[in-house]
Amino acid sequence: RDIAEANKPIGDQKRSRTQNRQGNAAADSDEEQSQSRKNTNAQNTASAESLIGTSPSWADSVWSEGAFAPKTRTPTLTVGRRENDSQSQFSTLQQAIEALGRQLTKNGGIIELVGDGPFLLPSTKLAGFKNVVIAAAKGSRPMVVLLPGNGTPSENVLRVAGGGSLLLDGLDLVLAADRFSGSADLVMIDTTVKLLALRNCSVTLIGSRAGRTTVFRVSGSVGEQGGKPVEQTKVLFEKTFVRGTNLTVLDVDQSATDVLAMNSLFVTSKAPVVSMTSMSGSDHASLRVLRFFDCTVATTATAVELRPGIDSHDPPRTAVLCKNSLFGTASGGGDSVLLSLKGWPIVSPNSKKFAKATNLNWVNEAS
Repeated sequence: RDIAEANKPIGDQKRSRTQNRQGNAAADSDEEQSQSRKNTNAQNTASAESLIGTSPSWADSVWSEGAFAPKTRTPTLTVGRRENDSQSQFSTLQQAIEALGRQLTKNGGIIELVGDGPFLLPSTKLAGFKNVVIAAAKGSRPMVVLLPGNGTPSENVLRVAGGGSLLLDGLDLVLAADRFSGSADLVMIDTTVKLLALRNCSVTLIGSRAGRTTVFRVSGSVGEQGGKPVEQTKVLFEKTFVRGTNLTVLDVDQSATDVLAMNSLFVTSKAPVVSMTSMSGSDHASLRVLRFFDCTVATTATAVELRPGIDSHDPPRTAVLCKNSLFGTASGGGDSVLLSLKGWPIVSPNSKKFAKATNLNWVNEAS
């Protein structure tokens, strides 16, 4: 090869050396990228295994910090349906939400529901807030009935926009399928908040719809800023019961989300309990975590649905962690699956005949 190279014209020699250097650089680059992917997968596995069995630190402070605890700092609006109720400022939940929107302070506000209701909530929007709490007053167990707005049916009942938090405590949310006709997908509560939390709540879909119904949808762009990941959106289900036909509990369209379900029961029939994708893209610094701690899931189709989103070759890093939890299917549910990976990239089986889903880890403990 050296002799042949020496006999080449000078120009060809230079081009050949340049091509060799470019080829070597490309090979080095491919090797570095391959090693980077291996390191990332190793970090993902270590990260997932280190998270199992632990509750995130933020979950312990949800109900003791923010707008919920320091009531002296935030306006508290009371809603009651009893006649001549001097203690209640509003007779409908919609009036209180609209009033809160007009007088929102830096810290947000609290809406307390007095009595068992029912409290009717037509389609409405709440935006420009920091923290909002809708909770049962002491001694009350309020039922909140979600209704369509005036005119054409809406895609969502309650639209909560902003980077704050939405906390629901001690509520029974009810939606009647026959009030939302048509086959279009419906979202009960559509949010772009950074914290969504439920405690001691129930959600019931009465009847069935032709289209999919979702209780909560969490969306909003996240990504890397200054080499560091943007803070994850946090979702908490604590002592919560969700039931309905073709009812998805949570739909996530983000690449950085931390979801914790604890001491909860989800009965969803044909729909997945949780569906995750990322249509706004992702980065290697972002991480989605889905935890089921002491939960029971009953479905006749899919328990968890993961879709890669906009980048089908490099989906968001995702970890699913199950501890002391049970996933079951109704009798005769022969087509049911635990995990659906629609379009998710799968690495070919290795010598041990195991295939691996890219950027995905699933860890079970006593489940």
